[in-house]
Amino acid sequence: WRDVIGTGPAPNNNRSGAPTIHDGTVYVGSPTTGAAYAYDLRTGDRKWRNPVGVISAADTQSLEQYIGLHYPLGVLDVQRVLSVCAEDGANAVIVSMDERTLRRGALHAVGLDVFGVDDVPDSRLREVCAAACDRYGCVMDERGKAVGRTAESDALARQADEGEHGGSWEVLSLAIAMAMAAGVRRANIRSALRVSRELS
Repeated sequence: WRDVIGTGPAPNNNRSGAPTIHDGTVYVGSPTTGAAYAYDLRTGDRKWRNPVGVISAADTQSLEQYIGLHYPLGVLDVQRVLSVCAEDGANAVIVSMDERTLRRGALHAVGLDVFGVDDVPDSRLREVCAAACDRYGCVMDERGKAVGRTAESDALARQADEGEHGGSWEVLSLAIAMAMAAGVRRANIRSALRVSRELS
């Protein structure tokens, strides 16, 4: 099987185009699109392509493009970004819920599946989530999960980081905990972390 994952000039060093195979899945990055892909090894069916968008004052992007915005964002700005992410095929969007990124009410009627916060005891996670939803206007029903870092996510993050990012393993750990809460399997997270390390 074959798949075209971007066209453009041939890069001088195509390390990111070298595939990695784990548990029947082929992971490969395209130096021309800057995206990562996962394929079923046997069939060649594409499982995903950078399925996550980001809304943050530090880095708002859809799958294909960075989106130039003026911060903090209002409700119409957020709806525009969510529309672009949906058009690009994002499976999820990560939102930094802070005053630099969002104005009060900017997430009006946006549903949350997972709310992640660091340095809050488990007993207060739902309370902190409710306060953030009240401030920014989002909603999370009883199926939603409020999570913090876990011992398991810390271990995976420390193992993946190996001192490369100067202490950012805590941020990575929270992202791993959120992915696990969203239903991503531990083996898939390990594979993605390994591919990320190889692509960098």
